[in-house]
Amino acid sequence: FIAVWSYGNGSYDFEILCYFGLAGWNTWDIIDLKIMNQFLVCGSEAEWRFGQVLPTALLGLIVFSTIDIFRG
Repeated sequence: FIAVWSYGNGSYDFEILCYFGLAGWNTWDIIDLKIMNQFLVCGSEAEWRFGQVLPTALLGLIVFSTIDIFRG
């Protein structure tokens, strides 16, 4: 399998099926972690604090800088 896949002579259908399977598995893991660790959450998850505001503001600065670059 690895030899055929690395040379690129294989079927892309199987590769795409593997990617969808792994994406589904990872999604399930994230949902499962959120459900299983619900009792560990203190307070509300809807409140935005420093750890959510700072990265969002930094991403906003990147977007504004990109727009400024393209506008000239």
